[in-house]
Amino acid sequence: WEEALGWEQRPPTGDEDLDADDREDFWYHYKSPGLLEANPLGMVPTLVDEDGRVVTESAVCVQFVDELARVRGGSAPPLVDADPFVAARSRCAADKVNRTVCSGYYRVLVRTEDEERKEGFAQILDGLNAFFDDDDASDLNGPFWGGRASPGLPDLVLFPYAYRLYVLEHYRGPDFAVPADFERYRRWYDA
Repeated sequence: WEEALGWEQRPPTGDEDLDADDREDFWYHYKSPGLLEANPLGMVPTLVDEDGRVVTESAVCVQFVDELARVRGGSAPPLVDADPFVAARSRCAADKVNRTVCSGYYRVLVRTEDEERKEGFAQILDGLNAFFDDDDASDLNGPFWGGRASPGLPDLVLFPYAYRLYVLEHYRGPDFAVPADFERYRRWYDA
């Protein structure tokens, strides 16, 4: 089975009894005791406040920091619209990006079968198309989701993966490049 971030569970190899110091790759898999105490799954991001309260999950952490900035007098535009309907659509769009682009990205990156990688990349392209074909984004006044002049929640969920898409082409070949005719994607990315 596959975990939420797309990392594949592997069958035991017999190395499980080795001490961490005996493993050359342990640094890559290291989870600090503080992280594991706050979040036993060891997933990042994990935010902990001075009272020990914990916030996890990428999109939730982004919204939390945005709300915290507003409460503390920040002047940046909010990431989610004040209109509850628009805010709900924004959260749905962010979730869709997470389910399509994010999981597709890791599928291309981690899977070993070429067919699975191609299916993952098709999922990414479908996710990008859905992001830009969304009804709320069809009347673009600004370059970001929903016609916003500044990035909103869906944009911030997409950006880390959009920024790294070149890695797929570099390591998996030209079949894994975002097509040149994705003009709205390129306009959004350049903004």
